[in-house]
Amino acid sequence: MSSKAPNRKQAQAQEQNQAQNFDFSLLNELPVGVCLFKAGGKDPFQIVFWSKRLADWTQVPKGNAEGTSLLKQMPALNLPEVIEQIDQVGKTRSGASSRLLVFEEGATVCTVRFAKAKGRSYRFHVSRAFAQKNDQKNDQADEGLLMLSVEDVSEV
Repeated sequence: MSSKAPNRKQAQAQEQNQAQNFDFSLLNELPVGVCLFKAGGKDPFQIVFWSKRLADWTQVPKGNAEGTSLLKQMPALNLPEVIEQIDQVGKTRSGASSRLLVFEEGATVCTVRFAKAKGRSYRFHVSRAFAQKNDQKNDQADEGLLMLSVEDVSEV
């Protein structure tokens, strides 16, 4: 009796179920703020996980952030050059992809006026969390999740 390898659709469904059933609460224990958001599809940038640290820094509760746009919750990222960098990570088709976001004039640190931590400096890093390939044979962005990690570098 031979075991048959799962086909592409089965593998995609398994990966999607893994992402949907994953307990993201462990990410609350990291020393950085973490946000998982959709990389493409009909709701790009839609937040699916908002960590306790981000909720504390921004004073936006988890329940108010999840389901909304990352660009609404973090307007500092709503710049064409930053969105392009995020899109590049989301569209990478070769496994893992990650990058430190670069802001004006090559700066990798952005001063953000989060509600509780006004005027502090943060470093933003985006990486691919879960990939879900699009079945269509065109250049649409893959659906999947990207992870934004936010590090407070004010005292470094």
